[in-house]
This record gives sequence, structure tokens and C-alpha cells, in this order.
Amino acid sequence: MVIAAARFGPLLLARCEAVSVRIFVGTWNVAGNPPLNDLDVEQWLNVKELADVYVLGFQEIVPLNAGNVFGAEDGGPATKWEQLICRSLNGTIRPSVSAPSSFEATNVCKTAKHADLSVAETTASKVQECSTTSHQANNNEEIIIVKRKPGRHKKVLSACEQDFTPLYKMGPAVAYEEPETVDEVSKALELRLLENANGVCDEEILAKSLLSTSQDVQESDPEPVEGKYVRIISKQMAGIFLTVWVRRDLHCHVHNVKVSCVGCGLMGYYGNKGSVAVSLCIHRTSFCFICSHLTAGDKEGNELRRNVDVSDILRRTSFSRSSKTIWVDLPQTILEHDRIIWLGDLNYRLTVSDSETRKLLAKMNLDALLEKDQLKIEQRAGRVFEGWQEGPIFFAPTYKYNINSTGYSGESSRPGAMRRTPAWCDRILWFGEGLKQISYKRSESMLSDHRPVSAMFLVDVKFITGQSIKRLPSVSGENTAKPVRTRWPSFDSREQHHKDAFW
Repeated sequence: MVIAAARFGPLLLARCEAVSVRIFVGTWNVAGNPPLNDLDVEQWLNVKELADVYVLGFQEIVPLNAGNVFGAEDGGPATKWEQLICRSLNGTIRPSVSAPSSFEATNVCKTAKHADLSVAETTASKVQECSTTSHQANNNEEIIIVKRKPGRHKKVLSACEQDFTPLYKMGPAVAYEEPETVDEVSKALELRLLENANGVCDEEILAKSLLSTSQDVQESDPEPVEGKYVRIISKQMAGIFLTVWVRRDLHCHVHNVKVSCVGCGLMGYYGNKGSVAVSLCIHRTSFCFICSHLTAGDKEGNELRRNVDVSDILRRTSFSRSSKTIWVDLPQTILEHDRIIWLGDLNYRLTVSDSETRKLLAKMNLDALLEKDQLKIEQRAGRVFEGWQEGPIFFAPTYKYNINSTGYSGESSRPGAMRRTPAWCDRILWFGEGLKQISYKRSESMLSDHRPVSAMFLVDVKFITGQSIKRLPSVSGENTAKPVRTRWPSFDSREQHHKDAFW
């Protein structure tokens, strides 16, 4: 598909192409246990085969007592888990501040190139007032031109979505005086779309040209100590916690980050059960990640309550669309996204007796057990997750274990020991085209009564690449188009050899 990306100045002929991104998704009900200092999560995170994006969901990150459900949120365990994740992905712990429940709305933050890991560290003190004017292109893509206030030049990001400032968007913009000549507009347009061989907006070269006559360009912040991965967003609601990390050289292509929480617990409102959902875009593809903890219980009919939880989450999750955004087709509900992944403790059990379950487990007859899995039964009947997909399960049930043991609950002969029928409570599903699951497995950490589960996906992401055509005035006064040398590939030559990697 070829797109004409300008109305005047150089005409940038853009082509929509796709590349595969590796997305790791993990879910773990940690039963309110904070991570130990020597806890090894590298097997769960599969650090030997690093991904481009990590989406990690936790349930019961704090104990689900009255204080944590009705009282102030305890962000201490979330901070510890983030430090552990950072150490595992980057090999070191960087100072990190746990992201709060809600974020201060601002319209400016640090440039993605120098941004810190935490959204919480973007404060209102960084806000600089600016006004924008936009020019609508023929392909309905808006090209932002930022009109500065007198005496200041600032690198800015687009206005925030919903209740917090997104750290990154596709290509930082540079604030400058509204261009008056076709030449200046041409450079402004190229600044919005041009990318260098590393896939990062080459703002420095173009900004230097645009601002060459100005003496008040602000110095960039010092470059922080960098790791391979940075955190895009973290969000906690009671015991549910979702955190998203991306490769540092990919983060400037992540934009329009939004979050939505739905409580389905006590009185149908509180967050002891429910979901945390994150919406974001990578280049021109929208993603939605939903981490949920559904109604518990193994009594007959409890699965119907879980179905209602899913329905409520799909109905009530909403991502508001800011009036200042340049993207006019942003999704507002879960199912409007291009790629959707649902993870969490879904709590679906087995419709077979405890004794029969344990006999089949002793024989490792997983196929017979999966025929009795409530989630699969409800899906086949069209009562929940209709049209969603789940990879084949080749691992044993992930619940319920004795903590610090390889045995399921109830296997102990100790009097009064709690007995729960084993089940595949912890699941990862997806919806939409362009996703290919290449692994689906569990890990063997004994921190909790649940085993962590993970999946790796190859996901198609659309991006824009193109060529500049300069408009030249003719004798008759009409414009003629002549190709010039300007060429701006979004990805370097490594893409030709690594189709499954995102450069």
C-alpha cells in the first residue's frame, strides 16, 4: 500500500510494510509472597532467548486481606518485583519507583532518548506550555507542527492519553516556530517521518537545520546509565499487577500508552478480582494486554461467575481518546485493537472428581484431563472467549501446590491439610490476526501455590517506509514531481537476515 504523506513540500511516498516482533508474555499468581533476594526468575523469563517486548502479569502481588483491598495500595512488593525483573533482563538493578495507581496528566516529558524507566518519575515540573497546529495529509495521517512560545525550544511528546503521560511515541518531535516557507515545511514533514538506519527518528540532523539561526536551544539532559530494556508502564490494582518492558532501541516506536482497570470483586466493584489492561501502539499496530484474576471456587456453577467476569471486563474496559492526539483511529475498547493477549489466573477448574484427577495425573494422561477443563468446555459452548485462541497445553496443571514443594495440595497425610483438586488456572489466550505462538509452558519456581506460565509470540507489526519526491515549479506554474535521493528506511539490513527480530 502506497501512501502520499504530504500536501505540499516534498511528497513522501510511504509504503506500509510489516516485520515480526518477539513478545514474551508471563503470568504468575504469587500468593502474596514478595520475591526473595536470591529468587531466580530467569527460567520463567527465558532470558536465553530474549524477546523484544516483555508483558508480565501478577496476581495476589500483595495478600488479599481487608487492608489491601479496602485500604491504601501497598506498592512495596511491586517495586521489589520490578527490581528483580530489571536485574534479570539487564543484568543489574537500577533505581526504580513503583508506578502509582493514577498519573498526573501532562503534555510534555523527557525525550524518549533520555527518558528514565518509570512513568512515575515524569513530573508536572517538566511541563512546558506549547500550542500545536496540524496539517492533514491525503492519507488521513496528521503531521504535527509545533508552534513554540517565545524564547524556548523544547523537545516534546504528544498529549497524554487517559490518566497518565506516555513515556514514548513514534519519533520525538521538536518544537519550533511555525514554518513560513515551503522549504521549512518540507523539513518539518521529514522530521515527522524520517528514520535513520537504526529505526530511530533522526531528529538531531533535521533540528539543527531548522534551528540553525536560533541561539536559545536547550541542552539535552545527561545520558543516564542504560540497560537493554526499559519499562514502559506498570499498573497495580489491589493484588493485580501488570508491567510492560521493551528493548531500549524499540521504545521510541511505542506510543499512545493507556491503562484501564476493572474491579469485579466484592460487590462487583472492588479490585480483589478483576483486570488491569494496557493499550499501546508499536509503529502502526495497536496492542491490548489484559491481566486478570477471576472469581475463585471449584463448586458447580462457579465457572458461570467467571464467564460473567470476562464479559464485564470486555464491556467495562475503556481507553479514552484524547482530543489532542494526532491519531484519529485509536481503539477505545479491548476488541478494537489489532493484537490482543489475555493473561492471568482465570481460575477455571476441572469437571472431574479429585481422586480421578490424581489418577490421571499419575499416568500423565493430560489429554483426558483437558477434556474436562472448564475453560475449554465453556469455549466450545460459546459462553466465553468466543473466537479466542490458546496454544496446546503440554504441561501439568499449575494449581494448587504446597508452597516450597513439588507436591500438589492434599497429597500430604498431615491432618487438616487443605485439599484442592489440581487445575490449569493460569492461562494465556490471544485474539486477532498476525500472532503466532511459538512456545507455551510453565516454570518450576516453588515460591507460590501456583506455577508461573509463559508464552512467546511472533507478532506482525506494521511500519511505514518510503521515498521523498521533491515538487518543482514548472513554467506553467504547476508543480512537477521529481524523485530525489532522500531515502529513509525504518530498519537496517539486519532485518533481511532476521525476519523474526525487530530492529
